[in-house]
Amino acid sequence: MNGLPDWEGKCAGMKRKNRIVCPGLILLFFMLLFCISSSTEAYCLQDTELGDDLKACFLPSGNYFGPQSQGFCFAGDSIIYTRYTADYATTTYVILDAKTMKEKKCQSFNTLHSNSLTYNPNTKEVVCVSKKHAYVFSFDGESLELTADHYMNHNCPKIAYVSSEDTYYLGTSTVIYKTKDFESLTPVFHVPQIAVNQGMASDGVNLYIVWYSVGNSSIYEYSTSGQLVEIFTLRSDTYREIEELDFYGPHIYLNIENSGNLSGIYKVKNTHNYDEWDVLQKPTCTSPGKKRHICQRCGKREEKTMEPTGHVFGEWETVHMPDVLHHGIMQRTCFRCGLEDDVMIDPIAPDISMDNSKLILGRNDTAEARQVELGKGDYIEKWTSSDPSVVFVDKDGSISAEDFGEAVISCYSAGGVSASYPVKVSILESIF
Repeated sequence: MNGLPDWEGKCAGMKRKNRIVCPGLILLFFMLLFCISSSTEAYCLQDTELGDDLKACFLPSGNYFGPQSQGFCFAGDSIIYTRYTADYATTTYVILDAKTMKEKKCQSFNTLHSNSLTYNPNTKEVVCVSKKHAYVFSFDGESLELTADHYMNHNCPKIAYVSSEDTYYLGTSTVIYKTKDFESLTPVFHVPQIAVNQGMASDGVNLYIVWYSVGNSSIYEYSTSGQLVEIFTLRSDTYREIEELDFYGPHIYLNIENSGNLSGIYKVKNTHNYDEWDVLQKPTCTSPGKKRHICQRCGKREEKTMEPTGHVFGEWETVHMPDVLHHGIMQRTCFRCGLEDDVMIDPIAPDISMDNSKLILGRNDTAEARQVELGKGDYIEKWTSSDPSVVFVDKDGSISAEDFGEAVISCYSAGGVSASYPVKVSILESIF
């Protein structure tokens, strides 16, 4: 965000308020009792004097645009803020480049006391509320064009667009309404009147309301259902009042007015200064852990889930060797938790080897089974003869010559391989 003021400040801490100002504020007491952390990022605002930190003011000085500034908002990469005349009849809208701070354009409209602006990035419209009017402007990044003037049933001097709901929220000092078209306003929740409602904005999810009293302004964060989320305080004797606030990127900006040379729009440092992570629950190989750290400025506690560490295994070791008929097993062990991880090893390929030369026998001769070499773990499942009437083979592979002729003796292994050899029963062998 080159060119924007670099007010960083020194956040001394965020303070919650839980005292009852008057009997009519009993609701505030109960809301604070049930105050919870925001589901979105809570902003870390300064709680100390601002005078020494207000170093850059980019609102024009003097009375060129009238005595006072009221509403302002960021519209894309532009800043739009208003100056109105003493009789509140005419309002000048000043358009600045948010990056270079150069003035783009000034336009005047009869929009009365225009004290709150918001921008809808979906429709590229700027909405200004004044009294019971909602003025809608189209904005092309360079200039404004007034396209609608909606008359509302309620005087709602503050407005904020909540992008996550595509809805406008309008506020009085005690009631928050919502609408999409300004034709009808629906009350959403009541707020206790802490002080003067000076401004309202949204970070896209929640609402932020500035409650003003001289030298002591508070920003209350609410969910859009009315639940009080967080309270931030800003104290100083050097500025008079905060008129409006808005968000640009990760930062909050405040429009500080009626403060002489300190009047202007300033960036608030909202970056938390967290201490080291404190591990609340260590993660294991398979289960997540939890850690927490605390902002040294405002005391916000942030917890995060720690991912499971995952297993760290040693080298693979073979605990069972494979053979032709069986898988092998390899195993490794996690150094952290001792988990044993097994994988199967494919069986080895079957193999068979046997003398396949022809054997010549005489009638009634016998012979022992030929030697067969097999792969590890394999065995001969059966022996067969192609012609048992000539050569008979038993289950162990031994043969006997039954009659003259030829036959083939085969063996088959359990692993699915086979081998064979020929046998001839000869008359000559029988004579000699």
